[in-house]
Amino acid sequence: MAVSQLVTFELCEEEFAIDIEVVNGIVKRKNYTIVKLPIASNGLEGLINLRGKAVPVYNTRKRFHYQDSHVNEDSKIIVLNYNGSLVGFIVDDVTDIFKLRDEDFEPIPQSITHNCEGYIKGVGKNNDQIIIILDLIKALSDTEKKQLQSLPGATIA
Repeated sequence: MAVSQLVTFELCEEEFAIDIEVVNGIVKRKNYTIVKLPIASNGLEGLINLRGKAVPVYNTRKRFHYQDSHVNEDSKIIVLNYNGSLVGFIVDDVTDIFKLRDEDFEPIPQSITHNCEGYIKGVGKNNDQIIIILDLIKALSDTEKKQLQSLPGATIA
């Protein structure tokens, strides 16, 4: 029996999870200035200086087309590792870390996979709750992933 560790977070009063293995860190939004970029892609808020590195930060609400895409001072940034680069995603709050056994994981039904472009890994069942497990990197376009790989310190996959 394999067990995965997941980080859960809130987004517009809904709870989602990501695999802890890709998480580099979690920081408070209010502790960082986001420098805006001209003509940024859908959801790209800008760059932050994280430990001396320029890290792109995406507004997850915008990325997933939520009506209210406002980011407040209490928001968190989940910083993920991607091929030697760092990328941040703004979420409302980080709520928990929990273990998920294989038998508590289900892939999403085939009938809805075409709508989520591969960024939904599946569904986790935790007690009576169902939590959507995301792969936030897959929510980025191929162009955005290539741009991440061109940042200093990135490795090409």
